[in-house]
Amino acid sequence: MRSAVEFAIAAGVLTLIPGPDTLLTVRTALTACRRTAIAAVAGISTAVVGWGYAAGLGLTAALAADPDLYLALRWAGAAYLAWLGVRSIVHGGRWPVGETAEAGAGESAEELARDRRLGPAYLRGILTCASNPKVGIFYLALFPQFIPVRGDVLRWSVLLASIHAAEGLAWLTIVAVLAGRLGHALRRRRTRRWADGVSGAAFLAFAARLAAGG
Repeated sequence: MRSAVEFAIAAGVLTLIPGPDTLLTVRTALTACRRTAIAAVAGISTAVVGWGYAAGLGLTAALAADPDLYLALRWAGAAYLAWLGVRSIVHGGRWPVGETAEAGAGESAEELARDRRLGPAYLRGILTCASNPKVGIFYLALFPQFIPVRGDVLRWSVLLASIHAAEGLAWLTIVAVLAGRLGHALRRRRTRRWADGVSGAAFLAFAARLAAGG
């Protein structure tokens, strides 16, 4: 189990580096609620395990070996992140400038209830993580350093990815709780409009970076 412990340390450091998953968590907590953000975090963790399973089956190796396939998936991921960015900016533009009641902060009660549904948030979490093929390539490069010579590749890949997913789940849950408290404090303020605009611009920046291969 030494390899698993060493991987947990390495993955733990990487978990703290902000990326699209962190941004999605913060944005969801600010604009919806803490429960919805945690649902998105669960979706992200599910996709992380999925990438580990794909690495164990050799699918990420095939992805790395086929430049056209990797490019197509990378552009698809960039398009999805860009869509999230545009959606956030458009949504932010609908917030009223002045103070509003909590249930009417730029949305009808029906729209607010829709945004707080857990299923769509869970799916957005899966898609945000799954749309980034660099996760699979990262596992392909990192896993061999921590899998024993005679170890079952698939079993170890899923184990290591599960460790990474658990760390991400713990960290992003903390982020969701803190952002949720901040979102509650800002729920009636024009700052919510600003937060949507900033998160939208950040999603677009991540999309451009992914499209450029950076």
